[in-house]
Amino acid sequence: MVDDVFSDRVMRACRRNANRVSKVNRSYVDSDDVMGEMFLWVASHDKKVQHWMDDGRKGMAKLNTALFRAGHRYVNKQRAEAIGGQLSDMYWYSVPVLEELLEDVWTYTDWLPTPSLENSRGQSSPAEGNNRTAMLTDVSFAVSSLPKDDQDLLRDRYCDGGAYIDAIASKLEESPDAVRKRIDRLLNKLIEKLGGEPPFWHR
Repeated sequence: MVDDVFSDRVMRACRRNANRVSKVNRSYVDSDDVMGEMFLWVASHDKKVQHWMDDGRKGMAKLNTALFRAGHRYVNKQRAEAIGGQLSDMYWYSVPVLEELLEDVWTYTDWLPTPSLENSRGQSSPAEGNNRTAMLTDVSFAVSSLPKDDQDLLRDRYCDGGAYIDAIASKLEESPDAVRKRIDRLLNKLIEKLGGEPPFWHR
């Protein structure tokens, strides 16, 4: 099953998104290293990737989004390790990490440990519990503090693979650009509620 999921389309998507992540981060990490991380992500999510591949263009869009986020998480981890891996005892959130958490925050059965979020949050003692579960709890609380219309928008965008911006815009009778900007504002608002982005992003 894992071998089958590495089709030419998936391989091209990994290469394209790896180059994009490397460019956005000014080649902080070599694109080949980013692509290797994306391969690992695909291998560990083979059933989801295969489902998306069977879903045509809509599924391909979801794969591209997931690969881009996985690449960003990898670069962020490398940045953290470069400064010693000690971001502080506080928990910090970035847009890629927040977007991944928003995919699972709606369903408690999805609150299971995943290596991809390791070191995305500040260092804490293992005795304090699983970091990812704590992060999901934080994000869930922050989302619940938003007006219901904003919560519904985030649910439509991220729950169960997420819906196209165009589809959400049609449902809300707004322009895609307006919906995209509204989502960006909500993400920034959540990050502020959660303590801001990691300090090393601004160095």
